[in-house]
Amino acid sequence: EREKNEEATWNVNETEEYSVQQLLDYYFTIEQLTLDADNQYHCEKCKILCDGFRCTELLQPPKNLILTLKHFRYDSRYHTRSKLLINKMFHDEMISVKVRTSHEGNSSRTVQYQLHSAVVHSGVSLDSGHYYTFAREKDAVWYKFNDSYVSTSTLQELHR
Repeated sequence: EREKNEEATWNVNETEEYSVQQLLDYYFTIEQLTLDADNQYHCEKCKILCDGFRCTELLQPPKNLILTLKHFRYDSRYHTRSKLLINKMFHDEMISVKVRTSHEGNSSRTVQYQLHSAVVHSGVSLDSGHYYTFAREKDAVWYKFNDSYVSTSTLQELHR
């Protein structure tokens, strides 16, 4: 059983900088399901809503880690999506992921992944804007692919 201090709450502040590692760490934290949070689960055995915990864990690391970061918020009241206008997204050159090594207990190991490419959306809405890609070769030279134009680039340009 995990400690309560591992639970997470996440409120996006659109003026702060976030890193891919922070978002990934948040994704793998334990979420407490409670009446107060209006997210209890329905127990099939008891036939009632119950408190509990939910978590996502990796049992086997993938050879290549491919992440899709969806920068939008869903408003359940109005059934609409809007783009999160996050001021700055930091793409870590290395990502660490915990992988559970035992079904009993909480033993895990850390697997490292190196950033090779990122697709970026520029624009203020989900329905319009432009996509371009940053990718690097084995020799660590970064390129920016923008429609039919390809230019050398840097990791720092990806962070802008």
